[in-house]
Amino acid sequence: KNNPDQAIIDIKTAIKMQPDNYYFFLVEGHIYEIKKDYSNAISSYKRSFSLNNSNFDTRLSLGRTLTLTKQYNKAVTYLKQAEEIDPSHIQIHYYLSVCYQETNNPDLAKKHREIYEELKNAQQN
Repeated sequence: KNNPDQAIIDIKTAIKMQPDNYYFFLVEGHIYEIKKDYSNAISSYKRSFSLNNSNFDTRLSLGRTLTLTKQYNKAVTYLKQAEEIDPSHIQIHYYLSVCYQETNNPDLAKKHREIYEELKNAQQN
């Protein structure tokens, strides 16, 4: 319980049984992300994406992890795709604001920071 190393073993067993199940790779990515093993997380998320490229969580997870590893331009691609599915998801705007700030797009950074703040305030009320 709450053991990421055991969770990796368990999810790899599930993947062996169902190697085309995108959700298992998504879960594997989340476990690696919890362990701060971003390289393996990105690999798992990309495998999940290749099996189901319309899944919101996979796009958001890839965007988030690519942002955390300073791959801002790649991150924007996945975050914008996620935004098309759910434009009011708070995390998307937070990570887009970071990406645009870090890639010298201050206007877009400001736009997404403002959307993030609006959504955050709406959640608190």
